[in-house]
Amino acid sequence: MILHDTLLQKIKNADIAYYDNDNPIMSDEDYDNLRNEFITHFGKKELDYISGHIKKGLKPFKHPTNINSLDKIKFYEKEKLNKTIKKLYPVVLELKLDGLTIVAYPNGEFVTRGNGSNGEVLNNFPCEPNHSEYPIRGEAFLTQSDFEWINEQQKKQNQPLFANARNAAAGILRRLDKSPYLDKIQFLAYDVIGYDKSELDKLKYIEENTSFNTVSYLLPNCSSDRIIIYIEQMYQDNINKDIPIDGIVVKSNIEHSLEKFGSTVHHPLNAFAYKAQDEAKTTTIRDIKWQVGKECITPIAIFDPIQLEGTTVSQATLSNAGIAEYFDFHIGDTIMVIKANKIIPKITQKIQSSNGEKLTIPSTCPSCGQPLTKQNTNTNSYNLICTNDTCKGKLVSRIEYMFSKKNINVKGLSEQTIIKLIDKGFVNKPTDIFNLTLQQIKQLDGFAEKSSQNLFNEIKSVKELPLEVFISSIGFIDIGINVGKLLAHTFHSYDKLYAILTTKSDLTFIDGIGEKTAKKLISDKFISEMEELRKYITPIDNEIETKNLSFVITGTLSKPRTEYINLIEAKGYKVTGTVTKKTNYLVMNNKTSTSTKANKARRLNIPIITEEELIKLLK
Repeated sequence: MILHDTLLQKIKNADIAYYDNDNPIMSDEDYDNLRNEFITHFGKKELDYISGHIKKGLKPFKHPTNINSLDKIKFYEKEKLNKTIKKLYPVVLELKLDGLTIVAYPNGEFVTRGNGSNGEVLNNFPCEPNHSEYPIRGEAFLTQSDFEWINEQQKKQNQPLFANARNAAAGILRRLDKSPYLDKIQFLAYDVIGYDKSELDKLKYIEENTSFNTVSYLLPNCSSDRIIIYIEQMYQDNINKDIPIDGIVVKSNIEHSLEKFGSTVHHPLNAFAYKAQDEAKTTTIRDIKWQVGKECITPIAIFDPIQLEGTTVSQATLSNAGIAEYFDFHIGDTIMVIKANKIIPKITQKIQSSNGEKLTIPSTCPSCGQPLTKQNTNTNSYNLICTNDTCKGKLVSRIEYMFSKKNINVKGLSEQTIIKLIDKGFVNKPTDIFNLTLQQIKQLDGFAEKSSQNLFNEIKSVKELPLEVFISSIGFIDIGINVGKLLAHTFHSYDKLYAILTTKSDLTFIDGIGEKTAKKLISDKFISEMEELRKYITPIDNEIETKNLSFVITGTLSKPRTEYINLIEAKGYKVTGTVTKKTNYLVMNNKTSTSTKANKARRLNIPIITEEELIKLLK
């Protein structure tokens, strides 16, 4: 009975982490293996429930019709695949997107699947509302390139990396404040709820009656016996593309198929998800390194080198300390490693335990030795935080970030050089770098006359930076180049930005800046550190000159568009019809629109303002 309770609790804990907290504590493969093990010993009955609960702070919503997930059939279950396809034949094949299930209701609300019967109304969703008579179901997701870019920003800002594109999308959409990454979310539709026609009729209805795009689909023109070949080919053709998928959905194309085949509490019986498998290899774990960032201590698993997707892999960054604790690693354990989406090394499971030394979670900072504090990210996971403001490791990480190529850009200031400067007592805070003398640099091991002179010249050559780069170079947690661009495009100069911050103005009117970021920007600590960097570097005003402001107006307005054109032109500004790099503001009331102009403005970091905000700006 202990095995039963343990397995069931592990599955439920994984459900809570994945569906409720958008932060998985195990891989999909690990989760599937747990379920299969439970079903083998105890049957399916206790697992026939729908996961997911309402996040506190989001408005609950009762789905009129249950929004269930799909049953899975693995690639190696050939007999089951054949049997199910023949039962559902003819079938339509659709890409199974790796994102967050969303229902767009005719009342304009976008709602998460939740536990199938109760979902959450999202505060911000970057799409036009559903104007059809039926609820439309689809998937909100991030492309692989956008996911990698977001994780790059997270890493630069010393924030936990998202485990995968799906959880990144869910985390962005379910934030109570507006995420700076919201414009990266995309949405594709694939079902019309309450419209029990054939699958092709449903897709046609979406295309003709809504502004949503549909998922890629295929109606195989062959016998049921050959459809598996089409499924496998469709998967292989799309797995390495930018839109993340984790399988192929197979749906019956019979009219009223749901009525004919029925459903369980957990899933409908007129469709299923085909699940393939990434290339995976086993190896032996040897150590865990704990990397000190600007705030968090991140675990990095070290293992014997293996070849994956054509490259040699010997380590994998774990999302946080909670993940490391879940695996309970010992030296010599056999582990399974994949390249998630063919790119990021990821440990999926521990296959066999060893009698080796246990790899423990540190209680003190690896750099300064001070006690670490836990910062819960969800029920089953947490970050380790070093709160010591004088921590050497945190200082090294921050200086390395500030003077990196994308910020102040000082060549030759490597991590090891920064450590040497701190050890010598020459650097106690980031801006001490600017006060280094040539003689001090010459005292560092490995620095000869020429290399010392080169580093000294590099440091002294930095006199000014574009305003957005200056803001990012402050090295403040969560304030990177994205926020820098938004502030630079909005306020144009350091003096205007400083005046706004010191008056503690509310910055959430800027599309892309949420409450959490806004509070950090007007904090005394950020302002102080901004002033400190200003002593050494002059921020270059944004190229936009107020007298040359260019506006684009689009969408539905409360007044005739000509009234606003006249107001803008009366101030000596320009109104154009196309969004370009020279556009300063896009005026539209629906800031979550996914229109071509809105999406282009977001890509170019051009602020989107409403009618009301336009009037304030012109005044």
